[in-house]
Amino acid sequence: MLTKRQSLILQAVIDHYSKYQLPVGSKTLSQHQEINASSATIRNELAKLEDFSLISKTHSSSGRVPAEAGYRYYINHIMPYYGGLIDLELEEEEDALLREIFHDPYNDLSQVIKKTAATLASLSESVVISLGPDIATQRLANFQVLSLTADQAMVILVTDKGVIRNQIVTFNEVVTPQLIERIAEIMNQELVGLELATVIKRLQTHYLKDIEQMNHSSEASDQLIYRFMNQFNSEGIRVNGQNYLFSSLAESANGTSIPQLSQLLEDQSVIASLINTTDQGIQVRVGKELKDPTLENMSLMSTSMGTVKSGKLITFAVLGPESMSYIRMAQLFQSISKEMARYLDNYYKS
Repeated sequence: MLTKRQSLILQAVIDHYSKYQLPVGSKTLSQHQEINASSATIRNELAKLEDFSLISKTHSSSGRVPAEAGYRYYINHIMPYYGGLIDLELEEEEDALLREIFHDPYNDLSQVIKKTAATLASLSESVVISLGPDIATQRLANFQVLSLTADQAMVILVTDKGVIRNQIVTFNEVVTPQLIERIAEIMNQELVGLELATVIKRLQTHYLKDIEQMNHSSEASDQLIYRFMNQFNSEGIRVNGQNYLFSSLAESANGTSIPQLSQLLEDQSVIASLINTTDQGIQVRVGKELKDPTLENMSLMSTSMGTVKSGKLITFAVLGPESMSYIRMAQLFQSISKEMARYLDNYYKS
């Protein structure tokens, strides 16, 4: 663990870099009231933080910038200590933008999620990923197939919470009537009572060979099952704010990663794998923790929100540079979470 002074200096380095995107030296840090130390003392402490691999120098005469391990220390040890900052109210304009979303009587849940994600992207100037109420955590009660025409059927999925999802399926060489009927038979006979996420996994493992016999396309059967079942989540995955992130990257040394990042953000299965909706509170993953070379200099900050009363869980995640302001993101998450909880309770009361 760092000393109090070292923690204050690391916090100041990270906060300065987050705000100005510039290295910071001992002279600037000596003007920091809370640090209360001379430039010489601060230089010694900076050297120790560098030895700990928490900060680094861009070249021999420069100031310091945060390192990935420094961000992780900041998130784990400094943010909780200064957590009171998260409870500070947003600026009046920002607060008004959020209140307008949640108090507009013409906004249904889908619009609330969409507008909240767009507003969060604008305020954070980062990519925002939103996942609507995830019915994958509910349990399968019934799965029906109603024939409409020779080449179409309506597929109806019912959960234990009384949620009903339906979609029109158009048959082709990949999705045949026999395939849909077989999936329905397996689900109703073998998988009723299981969470939908488990239903998908069981179809992909225990019953995959059976389904593969009816799938004559080049598409992998396990992906076909995932894609087909995921369509029932009508609020699905949305991505906002790519333009903010790409503009920021274009002005930095990371501009060459834009094509790869753009491709990654178009792949919903990859995006879904980045976010764990079962995590509690605010979660942050930094750099290599995201386990994708394209995201090495990025951070993903996410939180799930909702209420037990409404039975709904909505997830928002902010994907931005490692130098994002984590306390500011936490403030935005907290404000949105409070408004969302009130909205959901009222929405499902009616």
